[in-house]
Amino acid sequence: MKKRKNEQISILFLILQIGIMMMAAVAVGTLTGYFLGKWLGINWLILAGIILGIAAGYRNVYLTVKKYTADPKPEQIVLPSEEELKRQKAEEEFRKWKQEKLKEKKEDEEKA
Repeated sequence: MKKRKNEQISILFLILQIGIMMMAAVAVGTLTGYFLGKWLGINWLILAGIILGIAAGYRNVYLTVKKYTADPKPEQIVLPSEEELKRQKAEEEFRKWKQEKLKEKKEDEEKA
């Protein structure tokens, strides 16, 4: 359950990050267009800044979502070591042994 909650929180932060990225890109584009337009005396640069800000925001969102949903590269996949495999096998054998002992105990209790 804790893993699921952490997953939900990470998705929530991803959505929040996407929103902030979009707003920041549009704001930077708008302000850049506004000040360049005032400085150069061209009124339509604010519109160009807004359009470029929106485009930059969509690009940032695309790259972020692509990174978040990408499959791990083969070199990032870590295979368990021999010791880890031995430990896992020993744990499995112990579980089986424990289940057998519990069954035997229940059978003995039912006979008594």
